[in-house]
Amino acid sequence: MITTFEEFTGNLTDEEIAITNILLIVLNNATEKNPYKASSVVAQVQMIMGVKQIRMPFNDRKLRKLVNHIRINGIAPLIATKDGYYITYDTEIICKQVESLQQRARSIQMCANGLMKFL
Repeated sequence: MITTFEEFTGNLTDEEIAITNILLIVLNNATEKNPYKASSVVAQVQMIMGVKQIRMPFNDRKLRKLVNHIRINGIAPLIATKDGYYITYDTEIICKQVESLQQRARSIQMCANGLMKFL
């Protein structure tokens, strides 16, 4: 869990695991040329949840939590860009996503280092 973000980074509930499976079904239809924006993913997942009578909120924050879970656990090669989300097995694209994540991690570390100067 991440301090001050516990609700979004804690362990998944049984309901969230069920929604993860729905999310994977939705994202398997997206492609690099036709990625799904977060709003579209949320709407599609909500529609399927309604059909399956799963009654729990699903929004963009929950989407990010489940995306994180999928990536951390190596469930699927989920890509997120400014254009949207999709799954691909193209190693070049996966490498670029890894590089992007590593760059963002370094940027976050630099921000933390800057804030440490005030302690």
